[in-house]
Amino acid sequence: MRHIVALLGVGGVGKTTLAYRSMGLSLRPRVTLRPGVYKLYLDRGVNIIDVPGQYVFEVIHNFVRMATFFVDKVLYVYDVTQQDTLYAIAEMHSRLLDRFVKPFKRIAVAGNKMDLAREIGLFIEADEIAAAMGVSELHYISALQDEPSELVKILF
Repeated sequence: MRHIVALLGVGGVGKTTLAYRSMGLSLRPRVTLRPGVYKLYLDRGVNIIDVPGQYVFEVIHNFVRMATFFVDKVLYVYDVTQQDTLYAIAEMHSRLLDRFVKPFKRIAVAGNKMDLAREIGLFIEADEIAAAMGVSELHYISALQDEPSELVKILF
């Protein structure tokens, strides 16, 4: 049985890096211009949908256009050093609900770039916003430095 996860977040938060590293790839991704579907084969298959867009309206537009299927989990990704990226995921979630689009079973939030947060001494927590969104899981990661096996765990 295939498990489908959609990565949503504004540009530059590390969605594509998370997808690549979950698959064990060390390639440096470029700006995502088209939706990407990555297949990960474990005990059961996982499809990772990487939704392109630099801004909230682009991400929502692209996701709604391609959401003709059911998604098991939406993983909202934000940059823990950029507060506006946290507000962006809350706005995305609100816009999806305003459009009556809820093609997903579970919601999770991943604060990415923990390595950078430690380096510069700035960390923006998502606890309050995640609770307001009804998020069932909250993760803090470094897509560049965490082990692929640890990243895969948040996809399930």
